[in-house]
Amino acid sequence: MKYKYSILICGKISSGKTSLIKHLSNEFKIPVTSFGKMIKDKVGETSKINTRKQLQDFGYDLFISSGARKILEIAIDHSGSVNSETMIFDGVRHESVFEEIKNISQKTLLIFLDARRDLRFLRYGRYIGSDNLSLAEFAEIDDHPIERGIDKLKEYSNLTIDASLPFDKVCSTADMTIQNFLAG
Repeated sequence: MKYKYSILICGKISSGKTSLIKHLSNEFKIPVTSFGKMIKDKVGETSKINTRKQLQDFGYDLFISSGARKILEIAIDHSGSVNSETMIFDGVRHESVFEEIKNISQKTLLIFLDARRDLRFLRYGRYIGSDNLSLAEFAEIDDHPIERGIDKLKEYSNLTIDASLPFDKVCSTADMTIQNFLAG
């Protein structure tokens, strides 16, 4: 498999990746390979994991046991969009996976969504529908080993967007960057 264009949307938990990816996929009609969805579906096939930490542990173990290349192949196969010339990748958490994506792509664009932990904590609480989560509990999730490689990806980003901006501003900034990327 070789992609003409690969677009990676990266960022920490609750930085707005999923919302932006839905927008971009609809706007540009580009399929999505989601590592998180693949992990959730794999978990559903194998066990009764029901906490974020258990999901993270499962994903971490799968990444360690499979390696970057294999986890990428599994995720692409799971997306069902292997014949597309352009792909959006969601949930890349490690430099080694980024390198593997570059190896199968003619051109690669990495957009990093950057948001403070306190804002992401509020967003995550709304996402899970809980006012009972403490900042310390969120920090434990946010600092899980599977999440630790994300900050390194910021160094490789072609564009870092302040994810505390209004969502329409985040979208328009990403839209303009992707239009230019796809044009040439």
